[in-house]
Amino acid sequence: MKEKSYEQELLYESVKIVTKKLSPNTEYSFNDLKNMAIKMPQFNNMDLSINEQREVGRRYSSWVKKCPQANVIIINRKSNRNLIYRKVSTNNISNPSKGGVR
Repeated sequence: MKEKSYEQELLYESVKIVTKKLSPNTEYSFNDLKNMAIKMPQFNNMDLSINEQREVGRRYSSWVKKCPQANVIIINRKSNRNLIYRKVSTNNISNPSKGGVR
């Protein structure tokens, strides 16, 4: 398994932080999160390749699918094949993608 770069790790943790700060019922794509995260001061003069950004997107999607504490569900796919996520409230346990009851 390839070692993750510092910049990739920083972006991954930053998009998770941005996700936790979103209000419930907010719909977004990974690109929206990435754009919010790279406005943070620690990203000044940092350059991430397209492949590193894609890898962070794959890791984020995996985190959403496997981590119940994420409070995020995948609701749809845009015509350009980007996933659309929705932040749900912390007391929503009826998430079938995370083992909840439908």
